[in-house]
Amino acid sequence: MGAIRSIKQSRRWCWQDKDTIELIRKNFKGQRLTTALAIYLTLTELASNQGTDEFSAYYSQITTFSGKSFSTVRNYCSEFIKLGITDKKNKKVNDKTNLANQWSLLAPSVNNNYQTSIKDNYPTSVKYNYQLLEENELEEINKNGVKKLGESEGYKKLRERVEQLRGGKSW
Repeated sequence: MGAIRSIKQSRRWCWQDKDTIELIRKNFKGQRLTTALAIYLTLTELASNQGTDEFSAYYSQITTFSGKSFSTVRNYCSEFIKLGITDKKNKKVNDKTNLANQWSLLAPSVNNNYQTSIKDNYPTSVKYNYQLLEENELEEINKNGVKKLGESEGYKKLRERVEQLRGGKSW
């Protein structure tokens, strides 16, 4: 029987950014989620193998590690680039011979869920003790399919909180 694993004592391990995993889970559902997670796990493993968040890898390596086809990996990696969680630079010699692509694992874009600086230990929403409003709380769709923000309850709450943070000054 195996022993309980310990990251501190383990010889080899890799990790995934939890905010990135949450972003993937929000953007993919069902079998697409499973595939997206497998490919992201592969990218993080390749980065870990090279000891950096910027690493070289061929699509063929990603397909082998993830167990997915070339076209599937290419399509999902393109979606990851659009989501802002990876970046890829094509590398060639003499504009003819392809080399391994240069991949970068990126942090998701900054919003109120993320730290504002490396010295700030808490997400903004925790630090200032206010709730982030769900998109569906902010948006209300009228009968013509047009989204109205200003009249929704969530938008009014957000506006009140902004005024509080600005010291009572209205916009």
